[in-house]
Amino acid sequence: MSATLFNEFRTRLAVKNADNISTSYKQITKCLNGHYWDSDSDILHCRQVGSYGRHTAIDGVSDLDMLFELPWSVYERFNAYESNGQSSLLGEIKKKLKDRYPTTDITADGQVVVIKYAKYRVELVPVFTNANGTYIYPNTNSGGSWQSCDPISEIRAVNKLNDEKNKCLKRLCKMTRAWKNEHGVSMSGYLIDTLCYNFLNSTNDHDKATYSTYKTLVKDFFSYLVSLSTTQESWKAPGSGETVQKSGNFHPKAKRALLRCTEALDLTDEKKAAKKWKSV
Repeated sequence: MSATLFNEFRTRLAVKNADNISTSYKQITKCLNGHYWDSDSDILHCRQVGSYGRHTAIDGVSDLDMLFELPWSVYERFNAYESNGQSSLLGEIKKKLKDRYPTTDITADGQVVVIKYAKYRVELVPVFTNANGTYIYPNTNSGGSWQSCDPISEIRAVNKLNDEKNKCLKRLCKMTRAWKNEHGVSMSGYLIDTLCYNFLNSTNDHDKATYSTYKTLVKDFFSYLVSLSTTQESWKAPGSGETVQKSGNFHPKAKRALLRCTEALDLTDEKKAAKKWKSV
């Protein structure tokens, strides 16, 4: 019974508007490729990152992260500005997209150009590729600066551990997102993916986990969350080592979830156990 329950749960979490999201990414990419690369490609120079790029997003995802790789000549042009060339870069990209899609709500702020659609928004970060595969991106705050990031290393680290753990890392990330959404847990998706990664990387108990053993996997994960120090405020993201901040105290709701998992495991009546798992 538990195998069927968790299999159905995972299936229902799949992003149902993936085709529409893909179309949005391609439209944005084709527009910017035409201006910056003299290309009509709708896939080149685009990187899907964040939870959608890591394949840990669930249905209803509303914030989508996208990198667009620009030529170094563009960096040199805006870096030569006397003040806040970063803001001018975002403004130029916003204008190019707005000229192509005049009825779409497009704004530029901080490090991103935001393209708002009916059910989601794409946060576009223009980047320049370093020789080692990391990126430089503009930060318009405090007069403007160039920052670095390495989201591709994060994707690689998640993919690698997911393969080593019988595909259960990404599924655990998705199930945890559903728990967070249902119970209003103060955790970012970035933190969820980081903690799920750290948990599975710290143990070999679930290397061969299947749907029939996910009940133990989930219970052990909540036990791991509860064991974390309540005073710890940040963690390092897998792969990149970027700092991932805590946004609130998730311990009380993790304790409640652990209690329900324990109660579900103790039940012999399958219907009652299924009801208890659904409450998690």
